[in-house]
Amino acid sequence: MMRNNLLNFAEFERETIAARVADAFQTKARETGFYQGGKVQFGYTPERRTINSKTG
Repeated sequence: MMRNNLLNFAEFERETIAARVADAFQTKARETGFYQGGKVQFGYTPERRTINSKTG
C-alpha cells in the first residue's frame, strides 16, 4: 500500500511538472512572439529578431 501511494504521488508530480513546462512555453511564445521549437513548417524560413530587447 505504501508503494502504491508513492507511485501515485510520483505520477501526479510528473503530470504537474509537464503542465507547468507546457504553460511556460505558451506564455513565453505569447509574450515575445518567438517560435518555441520543433520543426519549421514547409515554406517558412527561420530568422533572428529582436523584440523588447530579446533576440530569438
